[in-house]
Amino acid sequence: MALVGSVLISAQHRAAILPWNPDVAAAMPHAKRIDWQGTPRLVVPHDVQHARVLRNVGIHIPSPILSFYDWCGQTPWQVQRDTAAMLTVSPRAYVLNEMRTGKTKACLWAFDYLRKQGEAHTMLVVAPLSTLNIVWGREIMLGFPHLRVTVVHGDKAKRTKLLAKPSDIYVINPDGLAVMRDELLARRDIDVVVFDEATLFKSVSTNRWKLAAQLVKGRKYTWAMTGRPTPNGPLDAYGLGRLITPERAPRYFTSFRDQTMIRISQFRFVPKREANDIVDVMLKPSVRFTRADIADSPPTMHLDRECALSSRAVALMKAMVARLRVMEAEGNITAANAGVLLGKLLQMATGWVYCDDGTVLDVSSPTRLQAVLEIVEQTDKKALVFVPYVNAVRGVCDYLCKNGIKAAQVYGETPPRERDRIFGAFQQTDSPEVLVMHPGCAAHGLRLDAADTSIWYGPPPSNEMYWQANARAIIPGLTYSTAVFHIIGHRIEQQRYASLRRQNTMQEALLDILHGVNEE
Repeated sequence: MALVGSVLISAQHRAAILPWNPDVAAAMPHAKRIDWQGTPRLVVPHDVQHARVLRNVGIHIPSPILSFYDWCGQTPWQVQRDTAAMLTVSPRAYVLNEMRTGKTKACLWAFDYLRKQGEAHTMLVVAPLSTLNIVWGREIMLGFPHLRVTVVHGDKAKRTKLLAKPSDIYVINPDGLAVMRDELLARRDIDVVVFDEATLFKSVSTNRWKLAAQLVKGRKYTWAMTGRPTPNGPLDAYGLGRLITPERAPRYFTSFRDQTMIRISQFRFVPKREANDIVDVMLKPSVRFTRADIADSPPTMHLDRECALSSRAVALMKAMVARLRVMEAEGNITAANAGVLLGKLLQMATGWVYCDDGTVLDVSSPTRLQAVLEIVEQTDKKALVFVPYVNAVRGVCDYLCKNGIKAAQVYGETPPRERDRIFGAFQQTDSPEVLVMHPGCAAHGLRLDAADTSIWYGPPPSNEMYWQANARAIIPGLTYSTAVFHIIGHRIEQQRYASLRRQNTMQEALLDILHGVNEE
């Protein structure tokens, strides 16, 4: 037996032994009274339903997932065990763990356990477009092969066909809710709804939020996941509270604003001293862990995010690949020109293409830019965004600034004194919080460890450039984990990142790409 507070857990009998309480005994028909060492005790089944009831009356009992689940043969971190445990006994809940603390897998373990206990049937995950396949799809297929997963994406006809496919988990992007509104509302077998990066639903006035509120009505479980519930201040939490635990949130936004903010001018409010405590009470039940809580986590994680290229970029890349294949057949791809040719191909994917007449063609992808913004908004510390082409540096920085991010840019034309000022401010002050830079400016010895996240907007043509840039934030002696994200819009980029990890030559990398890309 295991003692948890005043509760004894018997794994053998799948039971919990509590101090005698006649009110609890009356509320639980399956409870039994026994004498334990001369003291009356109450024995109740240790399952999800009884654990939930006991918690509701103030008796803390651990979730049975901690005693009776095999974790699909895997070894979770303690923070993942605790997160999954909280979800299994909480029909409405918030996972506020930092990015890269294993939220996705903890959520899947919780669903898998509930499903095996007959407590849940089908889950719908609403997640950013860049994470549908590469995060959720991959995690389910690799760690939970017994679960059927369908990513619901495409035009209306394709989505309808995909949603009709029998699955245990459906994954859809937020904009897909509007496309599939009627079909999703009709699917009453979906009894678990998960909002990943839930701050996308922070505004109750948007159609996105209203659709989400309709969707969760009457569902058995609804969970919200975000590492930053208040990225711009306490008011960001209101939409989450009204969506997940409306009974804990004021009915009107103005009431919540008056509780948490002080008006100092006609259009300016600042948070009250007690604002965070009010938000904390509203976003309950919840769990919050940081990367520092993961003693056995790897120091650096390499993660991918998918995005769609613009149709113009795809057309340019297709034409370029055809031209390069002709060059290869004629023996005109050499070690001397491979880097230039590879760089032109990768430049097209990033979205700003240098033309022969000196102009720049903008074929940038909104979803690629959005993927960077999503990562930045979920990062508690600062971020470096490496962009291998100058006009793309400007474009990415402008996009982040327009979306409320304090960003600065550094590239070859940035004067040394200005460059030093920006680097110093990044390391020592609150602003900028994001540094968008050409990786060629990440010189040996430059320290930018105010960031714990590096984002590659596109792969560079140089191996040395890639490894040196990554080393700016990943330095010996760090007390926190770091991450390197790759934004991937085309299989060419995926192959290039693989070549970077193998440290292939430019000629090898280009030939790998040509032989790995289909004609379409």
